[in-house]
Amino acid sequence: MIDFAADTSAIFDDVLGVDATYTPDGGSPVAIRVIPSQPDLERSFGGARLVSDTSVFLISVSAVASPAAGDALAVAGETYTVQGAPTRNERRLVWTVEARHAG
Repeated sequence: MIDFAADTSAIFDDVLGVDATYTPDGGSPVAIRVIPSQPDLERSFGGARLVSDTSVFLISVSAVASPAAGDALAVAGETYTVQGAPTRNERRLVWTVEARHAG
């Protein structure tokens, strides 16, 4: 039988995760592991095609129960601010968090 929670934990802890610090808005910092991704994002507006860099982080639900806009995330010496509403995957084990560089 597949243990998705244990497998998810192993991916964050041993395979793809990097050290980070998550600080809820007005709260205390917590050491966690995240899976970072910084793809270019393409959007259309009117007749224009806009490309911008983005910062997306996968965070285990077991590490951060309820991330929210305005929270801070520090990864590899860079600080980011969570923007928008984080979403969970279909098994409710991983948050997808979009963030902007704080600076």
